[in-house]
Amino acid sequence: MKWTPFYWEQDRYGMLVPLLALPFHAPFANLLVQTFLTAFAGLAAFVLMARFVFGPGFGPAGDAGAAGLLAGAAFVFAAPVPVLNDYLGTAQPYGVSLALGWSACILLGERGGIARVLAGWACILLATWVSTPTAFLIIPVVILKQVMDGGPGGDRWRALGGVALIGSGFLAVYALSRVSPYGREYSVLPAGEWPGAWAALAANSAGAVGWRGLVLPGGLLVAVLAAIAGRISWRDAGKALPPVAGVAVYFLIIGTLFWVKGGGSPARYAIPAMAALAGAAGFGLAPVVRAVAGRRAAASGSVLLILAIGASAGVPSLSGVRAALGRTVGTLTPEIERERCGFVIGEYGRVWPAVFHARLELGRPVWGVTHRAVPTRDEWKAALGPGSRLLGVGDSAEVERWRVLYRLPRLAIVRKVPGAAVLRPRGGI
Repeated sequence: MKWTPFYWEQDRYGMLVPLLALPFHAPFANLLVQTFLTAFAGLAAFVLMARFVFGPGFGPAGDAGAAGLLAGAAFVFAAPVPVLNDYLGTAQPYGVSLALGWSACILLGERGGIARVLAGWACILLATWVSTPTAFLIIPVVILKQVMDGGPGGDRWRALGGVALIGSGFLAVYALSRVSPYGREYSVLPAGEWPGAWAALAANSAGAVGWRGLVLPGGLLVAVLAAIAGRISWRDAGKALPPVAGVAVYFLIIGTLFWVKGGGSPARYAIPAMAALAGAAGFGLAPVVRAVAGRRAAASGSVLLILAIGASAGVPSLSGVRAALGRTVGTLTPEIERERCGFVIGEYGRVWPAVFHARLELGRPVWGVTHRAVPTRDEWKAALGPGSRLLGVGDSAEVERWRVLYRLPRLAIVRKVPGAAVLRPRGGI
């Protein structure tokens, strides 16, 4: 396994979870460990955000616990499977980054010694390393929470100091990303392109969640109506406002970045905003549920979260995971095994899934030759010989593109298979 500080050929997305999973060399065990860490952190982020917003007392009758669990249930219910897989799976870094970021806010926002401050700053460094734009969401939440709390001067200065440490952590990791040899991905679009970029990101995000996304603003509406009816206080309903501020600021900033528009403004870049909006919904619903269920509010949130997870993911099953991998990313493995292919070259979105599954099932090296293959180039070029077999996926122009970019010898077709072609080097290496 080849570990790098940032995602291969990028200057963003710190590889903390892969680093923690390095001791697990078997591909399936490594996948399970990484997925457990990201899923646990993604769900914990909702409870940690609630703990920060509601404060150390966890609110009357466990409001923070109920709020976090309700927020998690709202997100799992509202998010379609692709979005849920991105957030709880290994494809995107947001859950881990948010869990670390909210942990930093808790540690830095309350009284404690130097050890607590150092631990908080370590958390924010890790959070911004894993996903630097997390700061765009967390900082406005911290500021608005402090404004709404209106605590004594000491607490106010402590909160401002926490914001300063969060900002310094962001700047430190941002400076580290500048030494990456793989481009400058935090460039900002010209101001004239911002409205169109925001509109595209909003449309793609709304299209991704569909009608079930209405539960997120719906939770806020229920809180407002309950406050108007006098069932809950406006102060309780106002706990939903800091996450809303985070949603707005994060969305406005992330939508102006070059790499977001360059990728087509897909919904995955708005996932942190979706998670914070789910937090706002849960925070608004928590006092309403407490007014109805009393001290059983947290238990009610737990039940709803478990039901939402069960409805989305089903019953846990290792054999089910292997079967799903075979159906989704393992369709080329039989050809790789039959032809003794040691390389897969061509379309980026097909190469890496095929490489992973082949390594998982065949237990031998299979190399990817496509975008993001530079970190392993020395290893796979050393393994390439006159008798090597490559599986070309995608159209022939895409295969030829990567052959030329990596300065490989011309390739001859051995035979064609459904959706791919078995290739060999033509002449010497």
